[in-house]
Amino acid sequence: MREKLIDVSTWNGNINWKKVYNSEIRYAMLRSGFGVENPNQADNKFQKNIKNALGAGIKCGVYHYSYAQSVAEAKFEADFCLKIIKGHKLDLPVAFDIEDSSQTHLSKDALTNIVIAFCEKIKSAGYTPMLYCNTIWLSDYLHKDILTGKYDLWLSHFGTSLPTINCTIWQYSDNGRISGILGDVDLNYIYKDYDSYLN
Repeated sequence: MREKLIDVSTWNGNINWKKVYNSEIRYAMLRSGFGVENPNQADNKFQKNIKNALGAGIKCGVYHYSYAQSVAEAKFEADFCLKIIKGHKLDLPVAFDIEDSSQTHLSKDALTNIVIAFCEKIKSAGYTPMLYCNTIWLSDYLHKDILTGKYDLWLSHFGTSLPTINCTIWQYSDNGRISGILGDVDLNYIYKDYDSYLN
């Protein structure tokens, strides 16, 4: 399969999800929050986005933007993410978004263990974990072979006609336009039918 998918956060403003659906978008990844637990670090559009996206007939997953500097912080981030998404039906995975410059001083071993800590906590809660990162992070900062063997990959790779690394979701643009969303929106393709895997 290859279907269109968008990813959004508070930065995309108030979204008209019915218009998004009518633009032939059936899949979305929504930012739940970022960092460790803090009321101000839950995405302030998440609850509205997931309610209205699901109501429009769009299948949703979520992503959590990480600032974790240790395995312990990654576990705290997972707890925060799980608290935010509790009670919502997800059709797609819970992705760990690792790309922040504040983390680049850490070793490959440390960063890989941070990803695993978050993803395993998400998995133990009954959700499907996923890694989100770009090609530079995957090759230079993480143990690619370990992580791509364990988790589905959402790869950010712009300026290419096809992703150079096998992935489940490919983010190919950050300046798309979709009816119902004001301004630029990230565009992706999803290649896996999660209906076959998720309840």
